[in-house]
Amino acid sequence: GVFTEARRRRPPARIELRKMNDSVKESSLYPIASCCICNTSFYPDLPACIGCSSKIALCCCTFEACLKLGSPKLRCLCCDLRCNDCSVLVKWQEQCCCIVESIACPPDDEVPAMVGYCCVMCYPKFACCKTQAEVMGRI
Repeated sequence: GVFTEARRRRPPARIELRKMNDSVKESSLYPIASCCICNTSFYPDLPACIGCSSKIALCCCTFEACLKLGSPKLRCLCCDLRCNDCSVLVKWQEQCCCIVESIACPPDDEVPAMVGYCCVMCYPKFACCKTQAEVMGRI
């Protein structure tokens, strides 16, 4: 009938992995230690760094949690679980006050591939005590 024909013509719903309603401004991060796809950074942006947030994406599932003032409300008050389009194998970012831990496979704009230790970055360019944006050449 009419309904089955309309269902055939309608494109399937696509839920995309959106960038985090970002409770962490990646351009403000100072990388402390990085090993390719894993980064530990210092987040000195006050008052934005007060609180905790987390986003974990594994293949087609994404979990978010946020306990920060002024952050957007998630579906279940402070957390959310949803399906996405499998555009990432693994992506994980956790922030607790001024420390941010992140992993991405494959690396992307939010979690780029970097190599460094003790705030001295060797890849993608040599830099000391610079923000992630400066290390990645975005400033």
